[in-house]
Amino acid sequence: MGADDQIARLKRDIADQKENIAHGNDPERSWVKGKMNMAEMAKIAGHYATDYANLFKENPVEALLAFMRGLHELPKAQRVAPESKAAIVTVRDIKTINALAAEPEFPRSRSRSRLVNSPTQPT
Repeated sequence: MGADDQIARLKRDIADQKENIAHGNDPERSWVKGKMNMAEMAKIAGHYATDYANLFKENPVEALLAFMRGLHELPKAQRVAPESKAAIVTVRDIKTINALAAEPEFPRSRSRSRLVNSPTQPT
């Protein structure tokens, strides 16, 4: 009887894995990894989609900071929907984006202070 239970459990595991693979391959049910939705990010940043895409190509840090400032203007409870529409869906990305949205000028102020306080190079 024990062997039958193990076989049944393994069959369920195989079925679960097949479902996971099907979910990952179905474009209607899965997100394309590594692609952000620039149009949705542009809405939050307060830009037109083409302008935001060009900004992202020219200066990606500034584009992300504009997105963070837009998220910062929203109440915390309303940040989830724009993030998911922008295809920011992994836990790590969401935590990073939320931390930066709480203080959108922090990266800029840190880089300035690092430049001001860095020792000069010997000549």
